[in-house]
Amino acid sequence: MRDKRLRPISINSVLSKINKKAPHQQIVNFLNVNQLLSERQHGCRHGKSTATAVQDLLNIINKRIDKNGKIVVLCIDHSNAFDCVSHEIILEKM
Repeated sequence: MRDKRLRPISINSVLSKINKKAPHQQIVNFLNVNQLLSERQHGCRHGKSTATAVQDLLNIINKRIDKNGKIVVLCIDHSNAFDCVSHEIILEKM
């Protein structure tokens, strides 16, 4: 078990936090105003979370079961995908 007293800390200035949040908020507002995100997009959206994503999936599954439909669910974890590839190669390709 990890000692909670030895957690990493980050000391960022207020200005750097503003510089990070301002473009993020502008992009999110643009995507919302122009309706460029699907209603099924749950990541990085206000009022949506992994819990709402699971709830949405369960609702879809229940509707299919009620209609005697077939259900196939494929779950893929891409969280470590970029750790397996050389960052130099990615930058070169970009």
